[in-house]
Amino acid sequence: MDEQDDVLEAIKRGDVMPYSKIKRIVESKLDGVVVGQQLRRTNRGWQYDLRVRRKDGRVLMATVNAQTGEIVRTR
Repeated sequence: MDEQDDVLEAIKRGDVMPYSKIKRIVESKLDGVVVGQQLRRTNRGWQYDLRVRRKDGRVLMATVNAQTGEIVRTR
């Protein structure tokens, strides 16, 4: 099983929220546009690492819990 299969299984199990939903949550909370994303498995579960360009032009890195959509941290 490759990584893509792992992700599809995780989505089916409810361990990972679909990217489209995560994108909507993050864009509304951070008032910007997602310009890059990576989904990875960590020792705490799945997480999205997103690059978000804010309306003022600044780019933030947001770490998001892939199961809950909670923004864990930004930098």
